[in-house]
Amino acid sequence: LANKEAKGEWIEHQKDMLAEPATLGIREEKDANGKMEKIVYEFMPGMILTIDKDKYSGKDKIIFKRLFAPAFSHTIRKESRSCESCHNNSLALGYGRGKLEYNIEGKTGRWTFRPKYPAIKYDGLPEDAWIGFLKEGKKNSATRENARPFTLDEQKRILTVGACLVCHKSDSQIMKASLIDFEKVKSNLTPNCILPAW
Repeated sequence: LANKEAKGEWIEHQKDMLAEPATLGIREEKDANGKMEKIVYEFMPGMILTIDKDKYSGKDKIIFKRLFAPAFSHTIRKESRSCESCHNNSLALGYGRGKLEYNIEGKTGRWTFRPKYPAIKYDGLPEDAWIGFLKEGKKNSATRENARPFTLDEQKRILTVGACLVCHKSDSQIMKASLIDFEKVKSNLTPNCILPAW
């Protein structure tokens, strides 16, 4: 900042840049009436940064930041993402790439997630994750103040719909009805329908 050389080092590592649907999260904006609304938005890793402040003094003082940034696709197409690509996709939910599965044992359904990449020791999250599996995200985890990952409650609601999509196709009558009133659909479940246990 002072336009002078300083003792230090900058190392940048390139990560996989893949052409695939983005991670999703929430962006809060005011509508035309001035009321705050939550918009599901696309995000990408904006900065995953580790700073060793005191490496030269022999002290171990690490600053670690994992910030995701709102992204805007430069391609426009008529088709949208499928229901499954959002509700049953670990990357879309912010957990990173890996195997997200809905397992039913008897009358109990549970989501499990096995990450593709190892955890970073500074925050315990997989290298490509924004949040932990079924965990509350950390404050200030986006490059914008009005942006954030899904809350735990939002994750549970998204995965509840995802559990239905394991058995029911997204264009089925039941899933179309759930778009209008999901609570009504949930109140008329058959014995074969097993919702997630949290």
